[in-house]
Amino acid sequence: MINDLVESCIINLFIILICVQINHFWHVKREAVENNNYLAVFITLACSLSINRLFFVSEINSSLSLHAGDLVIIIGILYGRAWIGTMLFILLVAVSAVIHPLQGLYAFLASLPALLMTLYLRKIYVKIPIKKKYTQAVLISLISSISSLSLANIFFSDEWIWFDSLLYMLVYVGGLLVLVYYIESLKRSRMLKREIINTEKLQAVSHLAASISHEVRNPLTATKGFLQLLKSDDNLSKEKKQQFIDIAISELNRAENIINDYLAFAKPSMELQETIEIQSEVLKVIEIVKPLANMNAVFIQCHVPIFYVNGEKHLFQQCFVNLVKNAIESMHNGGVLLVKAQLAKNGKGVNITISDTGIGMDDEQLGRLGEPYFSTKGVKGTGLGMVAVYRIVKSMHGSIRVKSKPLEGTTFTIYLPGHPEHPEQ
Repeated sequence: MINDLVESCIINLFIILICVQINHFWHVKREAVENNNYLAVFITLACSLSINRLFFVSEINSSLSLHAGDLVIIIGILYGRAWIGTMLFILLVAVSAVIHPLQGLYAFLASLPALLMTLYLRKIYVKIPIKKKYTQAVLISLISSISSLSLANIFFSDEWIWFDSLLYMLVYVGGLLVLVYYIESLKRSRMLKREIINTEKLQAVSHLAASISHEVRNPLTATKGFLQLLKSDDNLSKEKKQQFIDIAISELNRAENIINDYLAFAKPSMELQETIEIQSEVLKVIEIVKPLANMNAVFIQCHVPIFYVNGEKHLFQQCFVNLVKNAIESMHNGGVLLVKAQLAKNGKGVNITISDTGIGMDDEQLGRLGEPYFSTKGVKGTGLGMVAVYRIVKSMHGSIRVKSKPLEGTTFTIYLPGHPEHPEQ
């Protein structure tokens, strides 16, 4: 009987741990709200209680069998709600009564002290530190096991010996301690995960604020300086004044572009969906970057047919200005930039390819492409341009593929769903 008792208690404990772990996985995956999570706690504990009570018990005789049902009730109250423990108590009594009426009576009398005592101590338990929780768990399990054994000795004194009682108490107390330790470990891991996520969010906000301050301050400082020169020096020629004004406007435009990058990074959602004809938009992008291409001795080839996609024109332009600008800046000694588009293989979209003959990227840089604040330009880059590109393409339900090798150039292939004919035709 001793071997059967130890074996059944260990199996009971193992099944409870499995159900607790299942509930933990469900909670983490779904990020469940509190009410739904308590419902999941009840369902998983009810399953463990039913399985243990029906299949894994230590039979004393036809009218008595020992199991770990009380542990499930205690855990349900301490780490769930009072109604969970009460419902589990009713379930235990009902299942036991179906098996044998006397077992139902025994389950009611033996589990009632554990139920009442745990309900009384629950408000204290949730507020105390972990070490005191272990102490309280030992107290609850000792009183619960003693009440169960006392009833067993009253009803079945001829078939029960004190050595078995001691072994049962040790397994019972140890089982509850294992459950408390395991559940507290899961709670700590979830709490640590939340703290890490919150810390990363705070770091991102801090980094973003510092980056905005650094990037926007430079053009504003330059603009302020030229405006002060215009104000303080009345002897400036008309040409000089116009030159200073043009520089100030240029710096303000640069600040505006930086802010646009941050806005696209923060919220690239398509608020004004419209039909975009990509040929004309790509040609506009090339006209915008042509001065930069001439400065870097870059020859641009463009082969883009008429094709229609859905999105916002200014975000589409911003996306491809970033890509083409990056490609030009990667060709320090000049080169060829190829922009072409063709119908995708699935016939439901277009593949726009941007290829350069620049410095390229290694595998590590490719792996980090699109990460916030990662830039291959060093201090000259904000690390947000490619983030904006990825988020804009994603908001248009598209995708990006990148191929690159050091010193051999880079090829971006952007897939966007669309049609070769205007949707209204």
